[in-house]
Amino acid sequence: MSEDHAPDSLIGTKLGGFFLSRELGSGGSARVFRGEKSDLVTEVRAIKVMGRDKSSQWRTRFAQEAAHLQELDHPNIVKFYAASANSGRPYMVLELLEGQTLRASLKEWALGKTMPPYDDVLEIMAQVSEGLAYAHGFDEQAGKSATQPASRKVIVHRDIKPENIFITDKGVTKILDFGLAKDVDDPDQNTTVGAPPIATYAYLAPELLRTTENPNPKPTPQSDVYALGLTLYEALTLKHPFGNLDFLGFAEAHRKTLVPMLRLVRQDAPESLDAVIRQATAKDWTVRYRTAKEFGAALRAVQRQLRLSPQPSAPGNLAVTSNEIGPGTRTTADIPIVKRSPQAEVSIAKIKLPERVVSDKQSWAARPWMVPFYIVSASALLLGVFALWKNISNSGVVPVGSSSSIPSAVAPPASSPPTPEPSASAQANSGPCPSGMVFIPKGTFKIGSEDGEADEKGGGDTTVEAFCMDKTEVTVEAYAGCKDCPAPDTQSVCNAGKKDRLTHPINCVDWNAATKYCEKNGKRLPTEEEWEYAARGTDGRKYPWGNDPPGNQLCWNPGYHVGQSKRLSTCEVGSFPKGESFYKVLDLAGNVWEWTSSYYTTNHSQASKSYPNSNFCMIRGGSWGSDTTSNVRATDRFWGAPSDRYDSVGFRCARGLLQDG
Repeated sequence: MSEDHAPDSLIGTKLGGFFLSRELGSGGSARVFRGEKSDLVTEVRAIKVMGRDKSSQWRTRFAQEAAHLQELDHPNIVKFYAASANSGRPYMVLELLEGQTLRASLKEWALGKTMPPYDDVLEIMAQVSEGLAYAHGFDEQAGKSATQPASRKVIVHRDIKPENIFITDKGVTKILDFGLAKDVDDPDQNTTVGAPPIATYAYLAPELLRTTENPNPKPTPQSDVYALGLTLYEALTLKHPFGNLDFLGFAEAHRKTLVPMLRLVRQDAPESLDAVIRQATAKDWTVRYRTAKEFGAALRAVQRQLRLSPQPSAPGNLAVTSNEIGPGTRTTADIPIVKRSPQAEVSIAKIKLPERVVSDKQSWAARPWMVPFYIVSASALLLGVFALWKNISNSGVVPVGSSSSIPSAVAPPASSPPTPEPSASAQANSGPCPSGMVFIPKGTFKIGSEDGEADEKGGGDTTVEAFCMDKTEVTVEAYAGCKDCPAPDTQSVCNAGKKDRLTHPINCVDWNAATKYCEKNGKRLPTEEEWEYAARGTDGRKYPWGNDPPGNQLCWNPGYHVGQSKRLSTCEVGSFPKGESFYKVLDLAGNVWEWTSSYYTTNHSQASKSYPNSNFCMIRGGSWGSDTTSNVRATDRFWGAPSDRYDSVGFRCARGLLQDG
């Protein structure tokens, strides 16, 4: 029987001094055998043998893998010992691993109908990140990307996927198969990128797809970060974020489709983990983590966060909506990223209310004839406060700021500036607006933040015309009154259809539904500029209420960070008056993210009107699921497709003054 017809014909033969005792596995280009060498002590290795009659392209790839592995020596990369790439049957001698691939582990979890534990998955991915960081030339001693001495190259793997991640019986994760890896300085690096069957296109970063606009795609370390981000999502949910597609389908998804929110599959997923995945899988490679080391640090931070407040693994299938595409999310303040400083975890910082300065000419002593009026007014005020307190006590509602409020997870920065006092025009906000809306006067402010994320930069002085904005988010009850509006989703995480949430914000509605509701009520969605201006006013504050760190000013989820119970849903609109914005608008931070009418841009220097064909719309403000301070900053920018629906996004309406009457 010829070798071509005998799959085990190599068993019993000798390669590189090792006898091949049994076959361990095979792939499209090679087979792996257990190799044994007996001298005084039996030495056991894995022998990877290239398939017979493979093309010159496969032989080049095999030799390339051997050359790259020879450069790499890291505990999270399979160890290389020797190779013969030019013989009749090219082979490599590698360390023999006992365990199984991540793909095999995911199949076991799927058969058991249980979701993988967060801690296990995060540990695996963090170790892969450490191995990739080394391959990418990260200098552990210098703590930054190496400038590559002659002996160290920047090697991009280009084929990160569950099949190429191996978990040993001792819990050590190893990266396999560097056959597609490329030295970024290799001038011939683009010969096989972007087309099947060489590349695994289900995990291929958008910038590696060869198009007319990008005829010579160049791999970068961020390309591996993207693939690992997709793998992370798959490991947590047991399904690829884009489903089962062909090459063209995946190519389209890599360019245009956002990774779904984890909470659509696992309701116990922290928003900070979603944020890490969003940054890792950003379509623009410059927005992703700069290095695999940064990605790994972010994963470790989430792992520590979850260990403080462990959550049970979600059972089997927890999908709650038909559309699994969520808003784009990138980074969080408590996850180590560029330009972020770690924040300590303490209890709520008391909010300092601005003191009203009264001149001598304005004091009551200068107007003795007004004393009786002051006495009567004070008495009426005290009676009103007493009545309000009695009403709250009888209703069983806990006032905001009471001991039952969720404490802040973040300490105030030592140099945090005090909250500025709003101007007189900001305080006088009744204006020519309908009931339930707040008048926002014309003004100029500096949009964005040069200290924030990449897409928050590039802003300048922005003038906003006077307009009206809803004081709170649109409620479930209000939305139900729109008979011609698209029906919201009503799954367990959605507010619609729940009698106890009539005064909660409507969620699980897409941009199209929000736009239609506003139009039916003679309004519109606010632009991104209007939204941020209503939140920050003209004093450049960090949060809608000022510069004091988040605590009991908003409906959010900091409990993860201090080992406390986690918030499971939205809050009644307007129930956090301490979070009132510069112009007295409520709930601009937390509760639900809010759709705006603006298209997403990669920074503020690119005007929204220049992107009429953008696939994503801007979402602002953070939600009840936000567990870090970054997402509730007034300058933070997220995005979602117009047809996306999920439990953490709602909206409010606006209108121009010319619409009145």
